[in-house]
Amino acid sequence: MALAIPPNIETSVHGVMQLEQLSSSVSNRLLHLSNDIEPVVGRVQINNQSGFETVVNIRDVQAYIIHEDFKWVDDLIINCAIDANRTFNYNLSGLLERPQLLRYTAPSNGYDWHVDIGNGDSSNRKISLTILLQSNFEGGEFCCFSEGENELPLNTLDVIAFSSFLPHKIKPVTKGERWALVAWISGPSFS
Repeated sequence: MALAIPPNIETSVHGVMQLEQLSSSVSNRLLHLSNDIEPVVGRVQINNQSGFETVVNIRDVQAYIIHEDFKWVDDLIINCAIDANRTFNYNLSGLLERPQLLRYTAPSNGYDWHVDIGNGDSSNRKISLTILLQSNFEGGEFCCFSEGENELPLNTLDVIAFSSFLPHKIKPVTKGERWALVAWISGPSFS
C-alpha cells in the first residue's frame, strides 16, 4: 500500500489560498458550457472488503466534464495553478484530468468530508482548484478541516486553491443551484 506524506505548507491559511477573482464574462462562458455537455451523476470510489466500488449517493452532484475542445478553460486553470504554486512550491506535471462543472441542486446533501487524492490518476493530485460561478443559492458552504472545521465564505467568481490532501466538504444546498468549476493539478507523488 502506498502512503502519501504531505510536505510542510508555508502558508497560514490552512493550506487554502484565494486567488484573483474571475470576471463575470468568464463565469458566464463557463456556465454556458453546460449547454454543450451531457452531465453525469457524481461518483465516488470507495475501498470496501471486496475491493473498490463506485457509488453515486455520497457525492450529490451533476458533473459536466469539460472536454479538450475548450482549451481556453485549460489555460485559465493552468494560470490559476501557476499563481497558487508560487506559495505551495510543489513539483507539478500539469492538468492530467479533465476539469468539471459541478451543479448541486437543492435539496442536495452536498459532498461530505473527503480529500481529492484517491486512486489511479487522482493519486497524483497536488493542487485542487474551485471557482464559485454564482451565488443565488442557500447552503453549499465550502469547509476545510485544519485544526477543526473552518467554513470559508466564498463569493461569486472567487477562485480558491488548496492542497489536494486537505480534508474539505460542501455543505448541503438548501435552496437554488450551486455551480462551481473544479480542477486538479497533478505532479509526482509526495515523498
